[in-house]
Amino acid sequence: MRKLQIHVFLIFFLCNLNINAQITDGLSEIDVLMEQGDSLLRDNHKEQAFDNYQQALALAAVIDDTMALADLHKKIGVYHYLKKEFERAEESYRKSLQLDSTTKTAADTYYNLYLLKRKLPKQGNILPYLEKSIALYQNLEYDASTYNAYLSAGTVYKNNQLYDKALELLLLAHTGFSDLNDSRQLAKVSSAIGNIHNHLKNYDQALDFHKQALELGNLNNGEDEKSSYYNNLAIVYKNLGQQDSAIVYYTQALNLLESDNVNYGKILYNLANLYKSKGRNDLARENFELSIYYKKKKNDTAAVMYSYNGMADLRLIQGNLKSAKVYLDSVASFLPHISNQLVLLDYYKNQVTYQRRVGAYRLASDYQKRYSELFENVYDLERTEIIQTMQSRFAYEKKVNENLQLSLANQNNLLLLEQQRGNLLNKNWMLAFLGLVVLLLTISYYVYAQKQKAKEQALKIEKLEAIYQGQETIKKRIARDLHDIVAANFNGLRLKVLAMPRASDQNVLAENIASDIEVVNDQVRKVSHRLFPLEMMAKGRPFTAIIKSQLAEFQLYRKIEVQLEQELPPVLNDLDFEVQNHIYSILLEVLHNVAKHAQATQLDIDCEVIGNKILQFRIKDNGMGLDDSAKNGIGLLNIKQRAELLGGHSSIQKVNGGTEVKFSFPI
Repeated sequence: MRKLQIHVFLIFFLCNLNINAQITDGLSEIDVLMEQGDSLLRDNHKEQAFDNYQQALALAAVIDDTMALADLHKKIGVYHYLKKEFERAEESYRKSLQLDSTTKTAADTYYNLYLLKRKLPKQGNILPYLEKSIALYQNLEYDASTYNAYLSAGTVYKNNQLYDKALELLLLAHTGFSDLNDSRQLAKVSSAIGNIHNHLKNYDQALDFHKQALELGNLNNGEDEKSSYYNNLAIVYKNLGQQDSAIVYYTQALNLLESDNVNYGKILYNLANLYKSKGRNDLARENFELSIYYKKKKNDTAAVMYSYNGMADLRLIQGNLKSAKVYLDSVASFLPHISNQLVLLDYYKNQVTYQRRVGAYRLASDYQKRYSELFENVYDLERTEIIQTMQSRFAYEKKVNENLQLSLANQNNLLLLEQQRGNLLNKNWMLAFLGLVVLLLTISYYVYAQKQKAKEQALKIEKLEAIYQGQETIKKRIARDLHDIVAANFNGLRLKVLAMPRASDQNVLAENIASDIEVVNDQVRKVSHRLFPLEMMAKGRPFTAIIKSQLAEFQLYRKIEVQLEQELPPVLNDLDFEVQNHIYSILLEVLHNVAKHAQATQLDIDCEVIGNKILQFRIKDNGMGLDDSAKNGIGLLNIKQRAELLGGHSSIQKVNGGTEVKFSFPI
């Protein structure tokens, strides 16, 4: 019996060992097949790679290896993508995500789906694929795939003018590709960051990043990419008004391109405009004509219209009205087929000049009217985009305030309905028991009135607390946003320091770095004072001393003379800390508004105790006065709300020779 048990155990052990060996062999064979497939795909042997992936897929299915199956479906998706079989590629990617939605394979697959969707004519909203990819990468160990996703997302955000988000991701990609010594991708990142700074009119930073992109691009990038880096530098120099430098870089960009490149004619057009502005009309004409020739070869109608307008303007400058009319007529023949407003704007402007020159003043007036209307539309749109960019950082905070106010308005409406229902109930009772329960109704009414009063007081307190919480939320979010700005500045400083060994003039760069550090220091000081003002400065000092210190600092840095009408009352030092914090925050808000908007040279401050019961502040500047459009701003709303939280009130009004702010509250 014992021998039989031993034999059974040995048979079971050997079978189990054999199964484990088969699984181990299966796993190693899958890995080998996948590695061979990857190598074949890199060498452009697509069909052989596909065969390897299919064999590995069959083995993975036998042993039910979910992770391997997900990875293989992703690789098969790449195979179909390279063959431009986009529907089959998407099908494979989605199979991969059904098996695995949390690992690096899923992050790669979401990124691949984004690349695939970008190729399709009907893209739809493809950004979620990229954002899901980034969300997964952020929880994994960073590698080249992570930084490529950051570069792609940063570029998308840049194109949508979401510059804060774009810079955050692009700076991470910049650091990552630097660590990987990937000069080609690092050049692309630097170029994208440079384009953002150029759009934000930070031209010095734009030049730094574009020069870095060019230096890196010269190592191993293709001619088209190098040309784009020269072109970007030319654009920045043109914006700086350095036309000769812009011409040099445009010329270098042009020399690197083949004449059949879509950008060839556009660069010729930019060169022609620069020559025209410098009065070198022969070179301007030559480049305009060449740009027309190459743009026509590409059937780029809108681009050709730009060049026609440029030639018409040049001929008008030269006084050749006959030739100018030929180009104007050429533009006119295409007007029904184009919607580019800038082309129309240039056309109307040239028509105004031409019609005046030939004495057709009525036509000139008509074109002038069209030009003015279109100009207003075009530049209103540009101004709107600029304002949206500047305000995007605070849009969410403003929405928080609006939601709070809407919530409070709804509560007020509910209270009104309650009052109406209560009144109706009272009338019914009075009609039913008028002669019998007069005393009871009187008592009931008294109790009801007291309850209503209590409700109103509770609602008022709730309203004020909600406003206060909303303001604190706004302050914290502004603090976080400003912290991001400062962090971005430090990244910029780090890059400048790294660039010092390669700088032609290290002294100038060192001065720039010192200046940037001073700016960042000033930003940090302002942020710390505005976000947690009193806590940061108290340290056992009297409140009156803190106020005087802040006023002295304001006078020193803002160059605005501050006059105290009388000594600050000592009662300020005996107030509760919460009350002092509200007073100090109101004072900071007023000083901020004076420094930013008033254009004042003097500030008069008076604080007095009225009848031992009311503390009143009066602050008056000699600036330009309060703009009506600013009365509903967040800053002035903050002053009003804090005064209400103190149980007082405030007034802000334009007076002769400036603005006067008053706030008072009981003590």
